[in-house]
Amino acid sequence: MNQPLLDIQPMPQDPEAEKAVIGAMILSPVVIPTVITICKEEHFYREAHRRLFKAILSMHNRKEPLDIVTLTNELKRMSDFEVIGGTSALTAYIDGVPTAGNVEYYARIVKDKSVRRQIILFTHKLKAEAFSEASSAPELITSVKQLTRQALENLNQLVDVDDSSASLAQKVKDELQESWNGNGLRFVKTGFNLFDQEIGGLERKKFHLITGLPGSCKSTLIQQMTNQMALNGLPVGYACLDTDSKDIHLRMLCQLVKVDYKSIWSPNLSRDKKNELLSRLEMLSDYPTRIVGEEQIGRTFETFASWAWNAVIKQKVQCVFVDSAAKFSIPLDRGQTLESGITRLANDLNSLSKELDIPIVSIHELNRGEVPSPKGSGTWEYVARYWYNLVRDSDRPNVIRMEIRKNSNGLKGTNFNFISKGEYFLLEEMNEKS
Repeated sequence: MNQPLLDIQPMPQDPEAEKAVIGAMILSPVVIPTVITICKEEHFYREAHRRLFKAILSMHNRKEPLDIVTLTNELKRMSDFEVIGGTSALTAYIDGVPTAGNVEYYARIVKDKSVRRQIILFTHKLKAEAFSEASSAPELITSVKQLTRQALENLNQLVDVDDSSASLAQKVKDELQESWNGNGLRFVKTGFNLFDQEIGGLERKKFHLITGLPGSCKSTLIQQMTNQMALNGLPVGYACLDTDSKDIHLRMLCQLVKVDYKSIWSPNLSRDKKNELLSRLEMLSDYPTRIVGEEQIGRTFETFASWAWNAVIKQKVQCVFVDSAAKFSIPLDRGQTLESGITRLANDLNSLSKELDIPIVSIHELNRGEVPSPKGSGTWEYVARYWYNLVRDSDRPNVIRMEIRKNSNGLKGTNFNFISKGEYFLLEEMNEKS
């Protein structure tokens, strides 16, 4: 039987680089400020090196002079002198330094090896979780996500951030060139021409929020957007958390045929409409859409995220609509409030859109208070990079006004009007904006 990787393969390390860093700090204490901006005690693999680094840093913080004699006294005070090998070992550190001027290079090697060890340990934790029979599959996914977050937080503390203007300018240039060449387009077109012209469409890597009071055609709008995109050959995903997938399919069919939902079940439906329904149903079967309902994915975010990953990887889905994110179950840790649970969920959706490189669009019902806002938490409006609110026109009940309340591109305050032609089956764009 094969032994675990940790038992048969040594962990990444560079003892010579660790010795060079320690020796340079003793030989030339002026390099200590440079070293401590890169390395920490736990980055060193050898126990003796960690203890030496701790002793040197302690003396530096107390602004005490550093040489072989003073360091020897500090190590004895800390009961570490014999552990590191005594006077001969200390002398060897100094003798082994090629040049103190290269200490930054050596320090980065030490840090790089530490990052690699952290990644290896993290993967073994994941492996242990996967082999464990103590958790169900959804619980396992939640546990893996928690481990991943913790690992990323630890690794982010180890990895330098390249925030130079030159680096950022190059990244922007690369993205622009990709888009100009017709690759990696930034926006996904909805098929609503006026909206696409003014906003650009649905921006990738962004969480979009569509809100409104009950009866403001939120579901109708995203179902029709799904249809429009599919008609244009764009793979799109639609997830509904309180309806089965078959019913979603039927409602989208009603939009295409322009028949209200209750009429399609009637024996008195005309032969022409029946034939059109069956013909359109065949067309729907060829659509590049992925539709899932509550009976397939339940209401857990982890199951939804797994479905979305598969849809993007296997079916190349370019956008995902959710009806609605507020219906996800929110498991709370001990002492955690519902507000913090909602914040975590909203941030998870935002992060998922970035990971998948697609727009994720969710509808959300507003409360009926004096100042309508998303139910449950104000978090949704803050986390979303785009926020569109639907309002029925008081003078023209069949007109739905879309208010652009938030736009990460800067354009907001622009309103678009839509004509509602039935609660369940059609929403047409009007050729006007206000």
